[in-house]
Amino acid sequence: MNNEAKGGLPFPGNEGDIDECAEGSHSYSADAVCNNTMGSYIYTCKPGYHGNGLTCEEFDECAEGSHSCSADAVCYNTKGSYRCTCKHGYHGDGLTCKGSFQSCAEIYKSQSSQENRAYSLQVDHGKVMVYCHMTDDLEGCGCGGWTMVMKMDGNKSTFHFDSQLWSNMDDFNPQGGETGFDLQETKLPTYGNTSFSKICLGMKIGNLSRSQENRDYQLLVDHGKVNVYCHMTGDPEGCGDGGWTMGMKIDGTKYDSEVKSIGTTWAQLRRTAQNRVRWRSVVTPHVPQEIKRLKEKEEKIFNLVAVLQSTFHFDSQLWSNMSDFNPQGGETGFDFQETKLPTYWNTSFSEICLGMKIGNLSRFILIKKQASSLYSLIADGQYRDTSLGRNTWKLLIGFNASLQLNCNKEGFNPTSMKKNNSKARIGIISNEHKNCGTCDSRIGFGTGGYGDDSNTCGNEAKHRSDNGDKHIKAMGYILVQ
Repeated sequence: MNNEAKGGLPFPGNEGDIDECAEGSHSYSADAVCNNTMGSYIYTCKPGYHGNGLTCEEFDECAEGSHSCSADAVCYNTKGSYRCTCKHGYHGDGLTCKGSFQSCAEIYKSQSSQENRAYSLQVDHGKVMVYCHMTDDLEGCGCGGWTMVMKMDGNKSTFHFDSQLWSNMDDFNPQGGETGFDLQETKLPTYGNTSFSKICLGMKIGNLSRSQENRDYQLLVDHGKVNVYCHMTGDPEGCGDGGWTMGMKIDGTKYDSEVKSIGTTWAQLRRTAQNRVRWRSVVTPHVPQEIKRLKEKEEKIFNLVAVLQSTFHFDSQLWSNMSDFNPQGGETGFDFQETKLPTYWNTSFSEICLGMKIGNLSRFILIKKQASSLYSLIADGQYRDTSLGRNTWKLLIGFNASLQLNCNKEGFNPTSMKKNNSKARIGIISNEHKNCGTCDSRIGFGTGGYGDDSNTCGNEAKHRSDNGDKHIKAMGYILVQ
């Protein structure tokens, strides 16, 4: 129904009509629409409402039966409209609901639903409510579309080897087959009536299912599948819940034993690399053995420098490229294998979990930072700040941590103004002066600079640091979520 209101005729000498709708000089319900006419206007209730336009009341299509929902759906009235939802056990858009599939795989392939819940399947000349696992998160079993058949509790004898339930067509506690991976035992008619090409087997021990273990999982990364260590439990103190994806592991102590084995120091390594050519034209089969020994030592030193420069030092290209490093090391947990995984440049996140292990003691801190990847934060060398505070960074080292009091530049790619002083790919640098020109202390990952330039992960501190001079190398872990 609609109403027409008079008024709006033009004044003498005024051409055209007055648009009461545009000027707001009308009176009608907020749930009505105003349409201007010559010398007047008409107000009509919006779809889903009825009335004379001055007053409009909501029309309950569900109660009136004027909806288009499927007979196997439930109608829910909404403001000015309604929505249809398929009944439990059925699937579809609400206007059309189906429940005649014979397996969860058929539902999955039809792409009509991806929800993990009970569906009505046509099994053994009747409809049965069966739990279907539709998502692709059952590690080891591939895609979704799995039909529940049995759940058995090892603490009970229901499904003992000699039980007749294995050899008959009887069901057992079918209501337990409507739920997921809980502790309700069940045997469904799908045991004797559902054909298949694959079987997915799972075990839960305590509250831990196989997909909640701290181990390597196969992830789809960079258009391929990669085995990546995932920390699923909530026990890295400082990082909260589980579900962490390994990105990198950095060993700040890795080359100490190799350097010592050839009797040299980091400073000597640098000098030797620069003067490598000294023996090249001298050594022949007739040269004294001492000269041969020195050349062999120099070759070892030079090769060691090359190795050291290619790992996770601040200047390493591994921070700025999309190449992995020892991916097998990324399949294990908090050990001493260095690694860089494709997750470095392909995994988005909102949080970063940083850990350092010194001896057998590991400590972790959390950075809340959203990014498309670690690569996007680090590779271009641009400084991006965080606001954890110096005391939080010191938690990675423990009571031995030491930093100078000033500068306190933290985040991604913090560097000193002077090139050879402290720098870090992730971490904090500090200075004794009230600027960041010549920082002599740092805590972080992918570090370098003054102090021990070979310390790529840990704590270096000199010149009036708050806990004295420190030289602490650590094993570092970078995970994202």
